[in-house]
Amino acid sequence: MKGNRKIRKQLQAYLCMLVMAVQSLTPVMQVSAEEVTTVDVSTQAAEAEMDAENASDAVTVSDAGTTQEIPVCDITEGTLDEADGWSINDEAEYGYKELTIQKNGTYRLTGSNAAGYNFYIIVESGLDAVKLIMDDVVIRNAYREYNIMAADSQEPISTYVQQSDLVKRNHMPLILESGTEVTLQGTAFLEGSQEYATAIWGDDGSSLICEDGVFHVNDIIVSYFHIKDALLWNRYVDGERDEELESTYINDVSKDLELESVWLGGQKYDVSGLGIEIKYGWLEEFMANRVNTPAFEFLFDGGILYSYRFSKAIWEYKRVVPTQEHCTVIYEEDGYEVGRAYCVPGGNVELWPSNEEAQMQYVVKETGESFDGCNVTGDMTVELLPDTAYGIDVTINGEVQRFARGDSLPEGYFYIETYSNGSYQTAYDCRPGKEQVVVKKSMQLLALRCGDSADHLEFMIDSAEDLNTYSMLLSQNYQKNDVKASEAELKLAKDITVDSMISDSYNYAPFYGTLDGQNHTITLDLTVDEGDKKDAAGLFQRLAGTVKNLTIDGRMEVQDRSIAVGGIAGIVCGEKTLISHCRSDVDIYIEGSEMEAGGLVGMVDAGSLQISDSSMNGTINVDNSSSSYIAGLVGYFDAGSLQIDRCHVTSVMDITSEYTIVSGIANKLANAQDMTINNCYVSGAIKRGKQGKSGLDIYGLAYALESDSDSRGTVTNCYNDAEEKDSMNGSIALTTVGGALQTNNCYYVEGQCEEQPELTGVTEEQVKNGALCYLLNQGNTEAPIWYQTIGSDLRPVTEADGHAVVYEKTDSETGNKVYENDEGTVVSPEVHKFKYVTMYWDEEDGQVIANGQFRCENCKEIIVEPAEVTIEREEPDCENAGEILYTATLTKDGKTYTGSMEETIPVTGHNYGSWELTANGDGIRVCQNPDCDEYEECDHSREEPYQKVVSANDCIPVDYEATFCSVCGLNISDEQEQESHAYVEELIAPEAQKKSGATCEEKAVYFAICKRCHRLDLEHTFEAGECKPHTIGEVRGYRWNQDNSCDLIYECYECESIQTKKMEVTRKVIQERTCMQSGKYVYSAVLEEDDDDVYEAPDKEVKVPATGHALAGGKIEFAEVTGADGKPVVTALLPIHCNNENCTYRQNIPAIVEAGKNTATCVADGAVTYTAKVIWNAQTYTDTYQVKTTKHGHKLKSYVAKKDATTEQAGMQAYYTCENCDGKFADQALTKPVTDAELAIPKLTAPDGQPSQNPQPSQNPQPGQNPQGDQKPDTKPEVITQKDGSGITIINEKKKKVSYTGAKKTKASLTVPAKVKIGKKTYKVTKLADYAFKGNRKLKNLTLPKNCCYIGTEAFSGCTKLKTLTIKSTKLTAQTVADNAFQGMSKKTVIKVPKSKLKEYKKLFRAKGLSKKVKIKEIKKK
Repeated sequence: MKGNRKIRKQLQAYLCMLVMAVQSLTPVMQVSAEEVTTVDVSTQAAEAEMDAENASDAVTVSDAGTTQEIPVCDITEGTLDEADGWSINDEAEYGYKELTIQKNGTYRLTGSNAAGYNFYIIVESGLDAVKLIMDDVVIRNAYREYNIMAADSQEPISTYVQQSDLVKRNHMPLILESGTEVTLQGTAFLEGSQEYATAIWGDDGSSLICEDGVFHVNDIIVSYFHIKDALLWNRYVDGERDEELESTYINDVSKDLELESVWLGGQKYDVSGLGIEIKYGWLEEFMANRVNTPAFEFLFDGGILYSYRFSKAIWEYKRVVPTQEHCTVIYEEDGYEVGRAYCVPGGNVELWPSNEEAQMQYVVKETGESFDGCNVTGDMTVELLPDTAYGIDVTINGEVQRFARGDSLPEGYFYIETYSNGSYQTAYDCRPGKEQVVVKKSMQLLALRCGDSADHLEFMIDSAEDLNTYSMLLSQNYQKNDVKASEAELKLAKDITVDSMISDSYNYAPFYGTLDGQNHTITLDLTVDEGDKKDAAGLFQRLAGTVKNLTIDGRMEVQDRSIAVGGIAGIVCGEKTLISHCRSDVDIYIEGSEMEAGGLVGMVDAGSLQISDSSMNGTINVDNSSSSYIAGLVGYFDAGSLQIDRCHVTSVMDITSEYTIVSGIANKLANAQDMTINNCYVSGAIKRGKQGKSGLDIYGLAYALESDSDSRGTVTNCYNDAEEKDSMNGSIALTTVGGALQTNNCYYVEGQCEEQPELTGVTEEQVKNGALCYLLNQGNTEAPIWYQTIGSDLRPVTEADGHAVVYEKTDSETGNKVYENDEGTVVSPEVHKFKYVTMYWDEEDGQVIANGQFRCENCKEIIVEPAEVTIEREEPDCENAGEILYTATLTKDGKTYTGSMEETIPVTGHNYGSWELTANGDGIRVCQNPDCDEYEECDHSREEPYQKVVSANDCIPVDYEATFCSVCGLNISDEQEQESHAYVEELIAPEAQKKSGATCEEKAVYFAICKRCHRLDLEHTFEAGECKPHTIGEVRGYRWNQDNSCDLIYECYECESIQTKKMEVTRKVIQERTCMQSGKYVYSAVLEEDDDDVYEAPDKEVKVPATGHALAGGKIEFAEVTGADGKPVVTALLPIHCNNENCTYRQNIPAIVEAGKNTATCVADGAVTYTAKVIWNAQTYTDTYQVKTTKHGHKLKSYVAKKDATTEQAGMQAYYTCENCDGKFADQALTKPVTDAELAIPKLTAPDGQPSQNPQPSQNPQPGQNPQGDQKPDTKPEVITQKDGSGITIINEKKKKVSYTGAKKTKASLTVPAKVKIGKKTYKVTKLADYAFKGNRKLKNLTLPKNCCYIGTEAFSGCTKLKTLTIKSTKLTAQTVADNAFQGMSKKTVIKVPKSKLKEYKKLFRAKGLSKKVKIKEIKKK
């Protein structure tokens, strides 16, 4: 018996040890092949089977046979069990806590760092047997600005930190130092900072083993990595591996599902606390050891069950039958099984295939009931309804179209398939007879409509999106079967506006095809700056093909250097490039050096360029430039050949530049013989701006570089009528042609430029009367090139349509030559149509003036209108230049035009005072200008001193010879005799008196000074001024406080003390707090210093509990109903409502109703008063309600016979009584009421007795008043739907104001109307409703009208494609813009606002939820 008892004790001890070993692991369930059963391994269950004498605390057994407890670290509280081998450093004040493992052993961790601090686990070098058991550990470290230091050292804790200091940025939760081996068990979520997501880092020789658990770890970088019986959610693992690892992910899963548990190798792991969830419709990538992990199962919230084997999940992508209890759903289409899904009993399944893509509908096969995948309680088979089969959504140019699976994409289009982010994936040529694309899946396509050509690509351009689609195709250098995208023919089908260039971003391949504008217009809205890294800007970046029949309008702004800019093309580089019948009305604005700019082409780089029958009528404005080439048509002609025929330039070119050449048509640098210009003219104006610099050469027609060779370009039959002006009135070249150019039959208008030896001058009169036109044709009237309708055309032109031939005749009377058109030529008067061009600045009598220039769109005549100039001045200081801002404003034809110019004021330089002697004997003098503390010092060593007698004065009793510095002139004698000074504690020469400057903790110390001679008393000091403020040095962290304020924790740069500074906190509402729903707020803290340093704390997410209902009772409500007996019954209810905003909770409590007396009589109407009473929430509510009643009318009750009188007793006449009112009546019809007095018969008396008089009858009472009825409740305002789907709500009928909700049929560009018409009335749109455009993914450009003075909550949230938001209103304030009006707005959006509101709106919009990454610019005036 003793032996058996001994064996039983040993078994019990082993069982105890087993209990604790099992408790140290998260898994608590074992799974057989058939079912899942729970194994209870709690300490209580084990103790029930043990003898009482052997019961003890759970322990683990070490290899040496000794027992020890597993120490636990609670990450949430930052505490740990006392144990030899680890320690914790709590620096929560500075935003972090760190746990250091110093000895081999087993350690347990629980909790999370959700409290807002970073948590680090450090395993010291050389430890090769460390096991970390994770119990639902969640460590998510944010990016913070501080170093991670060991507790006893100023050195970083890891060699990785010493090498690259990345730990400071990455904030990795787990760091393994060199030569370590660490095993992870249990369940954990580890994430590094957002900047770099590495979660586990290992130095050289480090080893990490993941076993028996489920882990979500971002990135792992170690020397050696091993995984066994574990799942690892991970983006990247860098480490040597000796086993076969595989990774995969699960798709076709509904979004926002959260993973609850995982079965792995027969063990169940509860992972609901780790936050692993479905994103974008799939479960993110995970990996496991394929050999050691044959199968695993996932259970999501909702009961959705997935079971996988690695090999099948990866290669065959099939789910396998789960091992735990489950329900099976079989999907059939046309009688064939197409898939299976599983769930736990009562759970949900995913529809197969995904409803999100195919939108299919299912029914249960056995019952025919509709099936949605929810609450599945048993095995079943479901069928796909035939009319919904194979429905696949394909998005084409932003519009969703439904295709039956197996259908083909429509012919006649060229398709580009894109990824979800819009980037290029592949292309399909679906022209007739080309590719046929069968729709098998959901796709996102861009489509180009093709022309009829079969041998080359021909695209019809209907929109800016079409042009962008072609540009994407060009950038991919698409080529298939000798069909090249770069050689396509583009035909413009309508006028469009574009904000991007046709470019090849990657290969720098030009456009070799043809763009036929078909007399349409492309309006440019292009902005290019140095960050875009472009070398060319224009409609085409590079052109080597043909452009014809096209007008370019709009605006280009370029701020860069060494870039070619042209309205049609930045660079031309083709063997034969043609531009014909094109017109450029674009306004070009350039800032930068070494630029080449032209109205049509920026630079010809190679090949040949022919331009014919084209013009430039826009403007070219160049600011702050140098070493540039500017021209009306071609800015810079470098190599190849250039021929220009029948073109003209009417541009206004305003150039502020130096070392720059400007010409009316083109500039050529080498091989001048390759430039030919025939039958062209230049009008408009070429001038140097007010702040133009020297070295600017202006050539009215063209320029070519002179060379030693005799080769010269030719300019034939051309004239220059441009106004060439130097507004600086300095020396400048104002010529018509320059350099190596040969002119033939060319003219210039006298007075417009300097006299030209190779050209013929003509007068303005000759230009207008036809003489110049006749000269240009050289008398050829049979086949003329030049035309002019005298009296209508201001100058000769080369367009024949609408213009007449000019003939020369001799006046018979005077013999003079006269010029006229053919007989019968009708000169129709033409009305000027002036368009604003630009604002020109000049000087007049020493004053800055401005004139607005306007050009007639018909005849190109230019007029000027004076503008009013206002001045804002910023004064210069000693070292910084000042600035004068001139703003010009003029009004013409009801429109206001503005322009501005800046002028720099030179620095003033320092104004030093007299020299003073300092305590160390040096000289010092301080600048006397306001707000300047600069000074100069003299150590008296630069030149030899000199001797001089010092005369006696108040401080010196006798003359003596002293030594003086030759530089500063101060007395520098070592000894001065018998001086008697009047020392005072005053700041007379502060810099000379200063002994020590102020610090953060002490004031500045000064020497006393003689108020007469400024001699210092080196024995006497005093303090003055204030201590210096602390300056921010090294940032130690950020501290969020209970009141949601935030402190920046920093080390003072001056005194090295730790200080705090309050930050500006803003709150963003993620989820509104309601009565029944908790709220979620994100607080952001920013501190902006005067030196432009910006400090941003990690955001703080705060969850606030639901407010609960604020219930209140209302006014009791009465109702009249018909009772069961058919009689009216009055009931009453007390309405209970919630006083919280936007809460619709309602409840009615029945009241006790008591009826009062009916006040109606037989002859008068009355009422019954009902009193209702409710006791609710310790408060009594009462109210009354009256129901009107009608008079009863008399009802005969009885007849009372006559009673004769006696001498003893009076008698009574007969009468009738009323049953209702007991009244007495003389007649049976109860119509004659009588009183007792009238009925009374007096007692019989003596004959001389007198009878009594009858009393007056009483009057009937008046009927009561009826109660007033209740007022009708207000009704909600009506929403009126417009044709485009927008909603219009009248908010003020009297003032004719409405609010606007975004249109459902929104196109890429939308302008919210300033006014709308409802019926016959016109209303102003003054308000943009809450969520007006929320979620609109089509909108790219949006304009709000001037009278819009209110913007609602999240009006633009989710507008992911919105590029430009133009707000014309100047009436927005903090009260009229909702708190989250700009929340959720795309960071790529550019907001344009009126210039006068730019600064104010920037601050306002940021406060209303606008991201700092969104740019806000002023609206440029055209």
